Order: sequence, then structure tokens, then C-alpha cells
Amino acid sequence: MSFRTLVKGSAIAFAGNALIYALAFVFQLLLVRLLGAGGYGVWGFALTLAVTVAQFSTLGLGYACVYYSSERNASAVGLTPVSAARLAVLAALLVSCAAGAALLPAARFWIVPAYRLPDLGPLLYIFAAAVPLLALAGAMESAFRSRHDAAAAFKMKLTAEGLKLLAVPAALLLFAADARVAAAALVAALAVSVVYGARMLGKLVFPLRTLFKGPVFPAALPLAAYSLPFFLQEVLMTLRDKADTFIIGYFSTAEYLGMYKGACVLVALISFVPNSVSYLLFPLINGLSGGHQRGELADFGRRTIKLLLYAGVPAVVLLVILARPLLTLAMGADFAPADKALALLAVSAGLGLVHAVYGQVLAARNRTGRLLLANALAFTLTLALDLALIPVYGITGAGAASLAGSVLLTLMIVIPAAVEMGGLVFPPAASAAVLPAACFAAAGFALRGGSAAAPLGVCAAFCIFWGLWLAVFERAELRRAAAELKTFLAARLAR
Repeated sequence: MSFRTLVKGSAIAFAGNALIYALAFVFQLLLVRLLGAGGYGVWGFALTLAVTVAQFSTLGLGYACVYYSSERNASAVGLTPVSAARLAVLAALLVSCAAGAALLPAARFWIVPAYRLPDLGPLLYIFAAAVPLLALAGAMESAFRSRHDAAAAFKMKLTAEGLKLLAVPAALLLFAADARVAAAALVAALAVSVVYGARMLGKLVFPLRTLFKGPVFPAALPLAAYSLPFFLQEVLMTLRDKADTFIIGYFSTAEYLGMYKGACVLVALISFVPNSVSYLLFPLINGLSGGHQRGELADFGRRTIKLLLYAGVPAVVLLVILARPLLTLAMGADFAPADKALALLAVSAGLGLVHAVYGQVLAARNRTGRLLLANALAFTLTLALDLALIPVYGITGAGAASLAGSVLLTLMIVIPAAVEMGGLVFPPAASAAVLPAACFAAAGFALRGGSAAAPLGVCAAFCIFWGLWLAVFERAELRRAAAELKTFLAARLAR
């Protein structure tokens, strides 16, 4: 039943993520066209900094919110699932407001003088108002996850992306192609989406009037104790993922930073696959781990990895093969030099298809020390390589550093998690398909300098190969999935 629950939730998350990514991609494409590579680079730097501050402001309490959604876990420390969600949202609100206020003097006296990017100061001052909004959105999403409610979180995200797509380009066209105008419109769109999310939170999780009522400090101690390792892990993960942006902005120009951020937009095509599947992964693995059902946990992990590989590997291969054409078509000819960085980032994101499951196993089995060590070492390696390679190789060096860090992180997560699950749980057929897929990717990337027909031909050959592989080795799974889909649709139509 757990895997069916995961697939059902993942289907909602996948559909929602696909729509969100489509809206976000169109939004980023319009920004690139209106701001240019340099303006988009400064925009990306300022927004990345604001998002980073907002992520830190949640203090990792979202993990505790999900963990204590279990009555058994919550009652053991004198909490209830509702009180855990309330405390997580309250902490995010208070800390993010303080962090947003602290960003203003930090930008004025430290960040702007150090980076000297054009128009960076005004953007940071505007995005400081977005810090509480982003943190609250993250905290509310965790509260919805704790109730296994994927739809509510995606309604909030879709509202934000839809408003951004309408408000920001309209403001740029009506007033001026100025990043400051876009930033103000973005903050307004986020504010509306957070208000909408708060209304759903009041209906589905806890009444908003109780947010500031009830005990805080004694009740918050179990949440803080459980969340601390996850918070440290999140800090390391965030810095590992975002350090390249800050280092490129320091050593290079706004134009090169814009190229790199454009490549990151395309890489999100891969990231949303594990994000969709893992949206409900931690609550479900937490339930299996709590019951000490190692055999069921291993089977659940094997089927989940199979789902991730079959859904995510094609995205990795196609991005690697079509890196240059996609950048040129979507972002413009100025972004073509980022093709090598895009290919490296795509492979790096592809490794997330593996450690998305194993990392959740370690978290659910309360092996947070292992997770923390893995992320600390991966962050150290990525940062060292960023500092060494970016000044010499530019954005291609940043992609190589990201890939090296992802390889180390995957190895350090998979090995201890395999022990917890009773051994490696890679599905044989799906895992065997990765090697020929990698050969297609390498061949297509090697042919990128010639005519456009060669990479397109490799893509067509890969799609045929992938379809035949599924038909031969996964026929039973496909028939079962088709039967379950038919039953599901019949039940929905009968209502």
C-alpha cells in the first residue's frame, strides 16, 4: 500500500511540478529576453541570496513537522501533530522577519561593496521583503506534507508561478525593462500566494488564530533537538548548491553568471523528477522504518529507485545531447558557451535520482550523523573545487565541481543506507539500462559541434532504445500500471 500511496502522491506532484516548471520556465525565458544575460545574472544572484536566507530561516523545522505528524512520535515528547506544525510555521515567521531585516545592512555595508555587480543593491533591498514570504511558503508546504496533502502545496505554488508569469512581464513591459521593477512585482506575487496558502493552512492544518497561542519554548525543544542535524545538513546542502553562484559572481562578470543561471533553469527539468517522487517519500519511509519492516522497506526502495531511473534518466540524456541547441533556442545565442556546464550539471542532477531514496532512508532511520558527514564532505570538496576551477575554467569549472561533489555525496549516502536496508536495492533491469543510456549521452555530446541533425539522430535512437527496453524488461510492470490506471479512472468517472 505504501508504494501505491507514493505513486498516487507522486502523480499529483509530477503533474503539479510539470505545470510549475513550465510556468517557471516561461517566466525565466521572458526575464532573459527582457533583461539580457547581464541583467539576468544580477537578478539570479540577488534572488539566490534571498532564497538562501529564507531556507536557513526555516531552521530545518519542516523535517520535524513531518516526523511528528505521527501520533506515536509526537505523543512520545508531549506534542501533537497540529502543535508541531504550528510551531514550525511560527518559528519560520519570526526568524525570517529578523533575517530579512538583517539582510538590509548586510547588503549595504558588505555584499554590494564586495561584489560590485550593477544594480545589485536595489535588488537586494527589494528581495529582503521576499525572505519572510519564501520562508513561510516553505513552512506551510511542510505542514501540508505532514498531512500527506500534495494538492494543497501545489495549489499554493501554482498560484505563485501563475501570478509571477502575469505580473512580472507585465510590469516590465508597462514601466521599463528594469530588474528592480521585476523584483517588486515578484514580491507582490509571492505575497498573494502566501495569503492564499495561509487560508488553506487555516482550513486543513490548524486555525490561524491559534498561531500565537499555546506554549512555545518548552514545546519547541523537541522540535529543535530533532531538527538541528537536519538544519545543519540543509545549510551544507544549500551552500553546496549555491556556492557556485556566489563564487562566479565574485570572480566573473554578470554576463557569465547569467549564462550559468540559464543552464540551471534547464537542469531543473531533471530535479523535478526526484522532487515529485520524494515529496511523500520521507513520511512513507518513516512509517516503514518505525515499524522495523526491513524487507518491506527494501522492496519499497527498489521499486521507488526503478520509478526514478525510468522517469529521470531520459531527461538527463536529452539535456546532455541537446545542451547547445536548447540553450540557444530557449535563452539566445549568447548562452551557447554554457553547454559544457549544462551537460555537467545535468549529470550531477541525475545522481540525485539515486540518493533521493537512500538519503530519506538515513533520515527516517535517524542516522542524521551520517547524512551530516556526507554533506559536510561534499560541500568541502565542491567549495574547494569551485575556488580552484572557476577562476581558471569559468562556468565549466563550476559544473565540474558540482559533479564531483554529487559523486562523493552519492557514495557516502548509498553505502550506509544500504546497510540499513539490508543491502543494495538497485533494480537490475533499470540499473542495467543506465550504461547504454550513458553511451548515447556521450555520443550525442561528442557530436554537438557538427550539424544539428547528428544530435537529433542520437536523441531519436535513444528514445527508440528506451521504449524497447521498457517493452521487453518491464512489460509486466507496465501492464500492472495500465490496469491500475484504468481502475483509478473508472472510479473517478463513476463519482
